Amino acid sequence: MLVIMREPRRNETIEQRKSRLRHARLLKFRQAQHVRWLIEQGLLDSLVTRMSTATANQRQKLSVAIGKLCIALDNDEEIQAHLQRYIDASVREDRFDLPACKLRAALEAALLLSRADLGVWALSQQGGVHQLLALIGERCC
Repeated sequence: MLVIMREPRRNETIEQRKSRLRHARLLKFRQAQHVRWLIEQGLLDSLVTRMSTATANQRQKLSVAIGKLCIALDNDEEIQAHLQRYIDASVREDRFDLPACKLRAALEAALLLSRADLGVWALSQQGGVHQLLALIGERCC
């Protein structure tokens, strides 16, 4: 006869639960502080710059890293302020800048996978969907 043991339910007092939740909030706050410091030190710029010259495998790993930074920061306006210059760099009225459009598409993909609302924001910026469709039409990614 097979006996399936169930895990005991979490038996914690109210004080223990408050302590656990306070600890989780403190960790989230420290994580956001560390991410802000890393962005100030140029980590986000370095990741984005590397993404434009990386291989497909490296781009995938860099997308995950950028997504984790965005998740840890958890402040949409702050993330948008940091990424706006990369989004705007691909917008050219006179010509189609392929490397900038590829970089923007990679950033949009990273944002869509990590924080969908930010990915939609990036796509809704000037030329977002148009450039993505143009990249698909080029078949050179």
